[in-house]
Formats: sequence, structure tokens, C-alpha cells
Amino acid sequence: MDITIDQATFHAVQPVLLGYARRAVRREDLAQDLVQETWSAGTRHLQSFGGRSSFRSWMVGILKHKIIDHYRRAGREQPLEAAPERVLEPAQEQDLDHRRAVDIMRTELQKLPELQRRAVECCDLRGMDRDEAAAELGVERGHLRVLLHRGRAQLRRRLEEAELGP
Repeated sequence: MDITIDQATFHAVQPVLLGYARRAVRREDLAQDLVQETWSAGTRHLQSFGGRSSFRSWMVGILKHKIIDHYRRAGREQPLEAAPERVLEPAQEQDLDHRRAVDIMRTELQKLPELQRRAVECCDLRGMDRDEAAAELGVERGHLRVLLHRGRAQLRRRLEEAELGP
């Protein structure tokens, strides 16, 4: 598929990418860096965009991989002088909480009823808008809203039980 990234495409996709990254990493500077890396990778590999999804969904997929790579790298980095009673910096503690939350979310997401799980995956993980998600799931937009509300509420309850909630 032949696609070009013009200003209109950039301005349509950029807020979605930034919003997704901000929710995932909770640091504005890191979110912006990851989105920039996403645009760079997307433009380098534009010829591999096959059109099986929307361009926006494709870019969110690239961003997801950038975020995963970031946390993998962060998990491998070890301090040079690791003291046994080392106190975590607030940012490190936040990253640790985020990784725990991601693990809990991954587990609990699989426990949701199928339509709720798929609704959350479409809208929150794949970055689809509600019309696209409703069409993919074969449900009305109002039903999608209910599925999202119930699925997110269950995930939020589980995070709160683990003392990681909002």
C-alpha cells in the first residue's frame, strides 16, 4: 500500500500516540521521546505498512513495541554500586509500580468476559477509536461503551486491591 505522511496525517495521529505513551509511562519527557522514536521507525518502515489496519493503529502498534523495549532495557540496567538497603528514587519506584500494574493488568485482562476483554484491547491497547472498535466487535457503539465501562471498572478494582490504583 502506498501511503505518505502529510501534515494532516501527522496531526491526526500525534495526539493518539502521545496520549497512549503518557498513560503507559506517566512521564511527559519519556512519552515524547518514545513517540518521536515511533515516528522515526514508522517512516523508516513505511513500505511495510500493508493496510490491514488503519495507519493510526499500525503506529500505535509500533509505539507499544517501543514502550515494551523501554521497560525491558530499564529492567536490565543495574546500578554500578548496588547497596543492599538501597532506597528507590521516586521515578524508579513509579517504574516498579508501573511494571507491577502491567503484570496485573495482563493477568486480569485475560479473566474478563471475552467481549469486555476485546473492547478494552481494541480501544486501550490498540488505540482504535470507538467506531472502529464497535465495527470490529460487531456491536453498537452504546454497547461498546458499556463493555469498556465494565471491563475498565473490573481492572481498576483489581489494581486498587493491589494498592496500585488511581
